[in-house]
Amino acid sequence: LNFNLEVLSIDCLVAHDPVFIYLTKLVMVVILLLSMVLIHYVHVLIVHGGRFSRRRHALINSVGLVVMGFFISMVTTILSPFHCSPEHPNGSSTLRGFPTVVCWHSAEHNHMIIGAAIGSMIPATFVYAAVWAVRVYPKKMSLGDTDFLSAWAFLLFRFRSGYHWYALVYLFRSLA
Repeated sequence: LNFNLEVLSIDCLVAHDPVFIYLTKLVMVVILLLSMVLIHYVHVLIVHGGRFSRRRHALINSVGLVVMGFFISMVTTILSPFHCSPEHPNGSSTLRGFPTVVCWHSAEHNHMIIGAAIGSMIPATFVYAAVWAVRVYPKKMSLGDTDFLSAWAFLLFRFRSGYHWYALVYLFRSLA
């Protein structure tokens, strides 16, 4: 599963530039996450009278669930500039997703690599947050912090008590 913009048939509206298509795929992820935050903000403002600190756990759980669900697709899309096909008879290699882009020797590929470096901050931040949550889970549970459990349920609900660390194995396995 990958973010495929060709499904939208927007070729007649915009240029078929590989860099533009790749960066649009990256921006789609950011737009999805920002729209979730905006919807949550409006919902808390209207329904809960602006008590954001009391509803933060719902936002963390919702965003985490979406990121976890699209994690493999997100990482695959972000890292696609590194998926070069084997060398062609002329000695160069091209991107698998964009056969017109020559790997490591074109301005287009350089722009895509910069986009990948910036875009990789989303899954890296998610992995860091997951490691932190698994690390502090025992202490939070001993304190009876139900907001923490509600916020990180998307990550920890699959596993029995004492095996919460397996959430990281599950997450890193999906990268393999």
